[in-house]
Amino acid sequence: MSRHKLNRNEFRLENGATVSIEYWTDATRVHVAAFDTDGHQVSQAAYQASVDTANDLNPRMQESLINSLANALEYELINNPELHVRRL
Repeated sequence: MSRHKLNRNEFRLENGATVSIEYWTDATRVHVAAFDTDGHQVSQAAYQASVDTANDLNPRMQESLINSLANALEYELINNPELHVRRL
């Protein structure tokens, strides 16, 4: 899997840390996770969605999955940081 990460959005956590939600893909999967300004993963988990075949991961589906996963991750980082923010 190529982990060429692309930035989706950036925001601040309650503790003042700036994080960016980044995504990467392979033939049938989309992944998102949050990273700090030094490139360290700050989310406890990388969220992932998959489809059955590479043909199913067309650009519209990919964008929809990225948006859904990123929105869920951002919500949890902001509203439940004690569970979802990795302590570095």
